[in-house]
Amino acid sequence: MAPDLDSRLSAIIRSLEEVILPAIDENHKPAREQAHLCLVNLRIMSEQYRFIYHLALAELDLFQKMLEDLSGLARHNINADLRERVDACLSGARRGLRIPGFDAVDGMARECRELTDEILKLPSLHGDPATWREVSRLVLEHSRKEEVMRRSWMAGAGLEPHPGSLPSIAEIVSAVTE
Repeated sequence: MAPDLDSRLSAIIRSLEEVILPAIDENHKPAREQAHLCLVNLRIMSEQYRFIYHLALAELDLFQKMLEDLSGLARHNINADLRERVDACLSGARRGLRIPGFDAVDGMARECRELTDEILKLPSLHGDPATWREVSRLVLEHSRKEEVMRRSWMAGAGLEPHPGSLPSIAEIVSAVTE
């Protein structure tokens, strides 16, 4: 299993602080400035990545309110196509959209993993050969999906031998976000 994002960002920040920055010649100011900018941005990312979805929701809410106000003001000047698109954007289906926070989702995933482990340790699953074959089939099926998801996530690091054979992260998450 891949390390969580907090651990990975902390390791990168530590590497920049303890290895890379000290290795850059003091006289090479542009390189030191760029490394410091990278460090600052990584710190910001490590503090804020959990709120990306919420920021998007806040922006959606903000722009929906502004669109509602502006379209009300311009109601006599909006053609039918534009009115239809505005109405769709402001529809009840998209209003009030809420999702759980990152920590809640991450905690639920962790709990599901732990419960899966507990269930797999149940003696009743190991006694009957037919049941055990089905358990094995399910574990392999889900493990393959997780492997593809993890490999896709890490493909950008340039270590994947066949990155083109993997679905994009957008394709993987579309199954749960649409």
